[in-house]
Amino acid sequence: MKLSSERSEIVVIGGGLSGICASLIAARQGRLVCLIEKEPILGGKVGKDQRFPLDEFNSLPQVYQRDSGLINEIWHLLFQRNTEGTFIGQARVFQDWLLSEKRIKIFFDTELESVRFEKGRILSVVGYNRKLDFRAAFQGKYFLDCTGSGRIAELSGLDGEKGVDRNELNDTKSLHPEFDEVYGGCYITIERGEGTYPFACPSWVKLKWEDNHLVPRVNLMKSLENDLAGEHLIEWQGISTNKEMDSNELAFAAWDFLKNRSPICKLAENLRLCHITKNICPPLSFRCQGDRKLSLKDLTDGEKFDDSVAVGKSPVRQNFSQISSTQEKSRLMQPFELPLSSMLSKACKNLLWAGSSAFATELTSRSLGSSSCSSQMGTVIGLVAALSVEKNRLPRTLAKEGYVDELRRRLSRINHQCSLRYIEDADNLALSASVGASSTLSDWSEATGGIVQEVETNHCQFQFPVTSYHIETLQVWLTAADQQELSFKLLEGAGYQNSLPGLCIYSEIVKQKGGNNQLTLDLGLEINYQGWCFLEVGSDKPFRVPLVSDGPVGYVLHDKLLSRSKGHARKLQGFQPVTSRTPIPSGAPKVKVTPTPQVYGPQNVANPFFKPNSLPQLWISKATDFQYPEFIEFEWNNLQDISCIEVSFDPSYDFIYPNSPTSMEVANFQSLVRDYRIYATGDDSKSELIVEVTDNQLPFVSHTFDPFQAKGIELEIRSTHGLNRAQVYQLRVYS
Repeated sequence: MKLSSERSEIVVIGGGLSGICASLIAARQGRLVCLIEKEPILGGKVGKDQRFPLDEFNSLPQVYQRDSGLINEIWHLLFQRNTEGTFIGQARVFQDWLLSEKRIKIFFDTELESVRFEKGRILSVVGYNRKLDFRAAFQGKYFLDCTGSGRIAELSGLDGEKGVDRNELNDTKSLHPEFDEVYGGCYITIERGEGTYPFACPSWVKLKWEDNHLVPRVNLMKSLENDLAGEHLIEWQGISTNKEMDSNELAFAAWDFLKNRSPICKLAENLRLCHITKNICPPLSFRCQGDRKLSLKDLTDGEKFDDSVAVGKSPVRQNFSQISSTQEKSRLMQPFELPLSSMLSKACKNLLWAGSSAFATELTSRSLGSSSCSSQMGTVIGLVAALSVEKNRLPRTLAKEGYVDELRRRLSRINHQCSLRYIEDADNLALSASVGASSTLSDWSEATGGIVQEVETNHCQFQFPVTSYHIETLQVWLTAADQQELSFKLLEGAGYQNSLPGLCIYSEIVKQKGGNNQLTLDLGLEINYQGWCFLEVGSDKPFRVPLVSDGPVGYVLHDKLLSRSKGHARKLQGFQPVTSRTPIPSGAPKVKVTPTPQVYGPQNVANPFFKPNSLPQLWISKATDFQYPEFIEFEWNNLQDISCIEVSFDPSYDFIYPNSPTSMEVANFQSLVRDYRIYATGDDSKSELIVEVTDNQLPFVSHTFDPFQAKGIELEIRSTHGLNRAQVYQLRVYS
């Protein structure tokens, strides 16, 4: 068969989130990219087969946990273009996003077959296109393994690890029978027919459903309880004569049980098995040797790295199960750092990897395969490869002290979080400017919006920001019965970004007076930290908390969890935030603190932060109909040389995309600025319009200019995508 040739500067293998982000960032640096994907559509783990969530609602306890950076561009595309809310629609959006960059060429249905590796470098990889029946040799300067399985390194014959380490959990084999078991999973589609359809199990099906682990058997019956027809997940954990599970055999074993031996045999007589997917159980990754091997301890202890270039979030695994039914996960209380040295091959100069292909222990690699880690690591290796071409430097050089600081600065300029620590941006001229605004939201308790929800509970927490070291009084809005006893505890923020309930500094039991929906606590307290505080309220009887529409960043109700089911990692010690599951701003509880916190002032826009941390960290204007624009002004004492202005608007960081593709009623975050202008003021105090944008769709925008001089910059907000306030996190100015 003839071998064609494809040349580019960067070859990316794998069309999941890491491969998509790597390709996009490399192309935006001016590099030519070939993306090879073995399936006919994009998505990888978040695609139609494996169906991992694009973001995990329960991955961290922090409310404002959603990743910033490149991945933040995808949400409005999903809202607008995946109107059907399907995995096919999602894959189409991914493809649209990629092809918006002209330097990317995608090769679908192309399976990686071989790697040509010589003298410490990959010269080319060969892929076979099943659909068109041709082979191509892909040549490039750098190769990025975004397969999630370490396929490139394995085919190159490089040293590495594959499989589980029995000592990784410091436990004995007897406690982990899953070492000797086989795993598999698939989706089946069941339809109702007009007649009855007996089923005789084929002789080649050796599995017996009753030999399966109890949990996947129970889960199937629960799924069938909702509706016998439709799509159902079938999983297997048990003994099998086959080392690799065949999805057809697994599906027929389950179907044999349902049709012939289950308690619902009679109900299943008119059911037909219409479709079986491929095995969706992820394979064990080959983890090639790098300079730094990540362990579970690194993740759980929040290890800091000198070459940290990304921050990930994911629960950590507590057993070796490969199926969702029997996986045990432990939530972490904060995200973790990801060092560049775990993404670079030790023996191959031009190989980088992301996600679960990184150099790590087996269970750690499964955490690194999360959507958050994969997208963040993909962004990093895409930029590293592009800079290596641009500067004619090896990736290992860019990981060294001095070079890695420049890499982090480049990543920070796209709002990519590189570390748990603050990264100084000495080039940002806005930090030295004086800042003013047209108006500022000062007291949220005076909001006049309507009530969008009343939460009935008997135990909850109010989260709110405090910007002084003294609280005189605290007033909350809730409805309780006459003479109902309510217990109050005021908790200081603790932990990562002071975002978790910590030390109790005040407690009181109060009897509510009938007909009064406001309750005031006279505190007279000194507090230790400016930042988040939590008021915990409990009672033997239920009470109601009203949530007002269009709540500002920072005011959150956490309701008591009704269930202790696995996976509720976003809870605060048994509580879960009541936040919007759509791009519409969350409703917020009304809380009045005296003295009034100065939370949303314009000075926030000139600080180093582009999303909430220990405080909301944004400017919010007063409510307006935008008949007259809202604005922020930056002024310097002297003329400044300016060639770039970057703005971070508010994309509702408390919103977490649902676990599966979903149709949204609105086309973008309503808090996002839609129309704006930027003016520059010279030494003569005259203003000149330098930017005008209508129908902005992005949370982060960058405007570059031929260098000019100015003593002032004004950002004028003319409309949003629905919210009646202007909300801006940061404006950066560079010479």
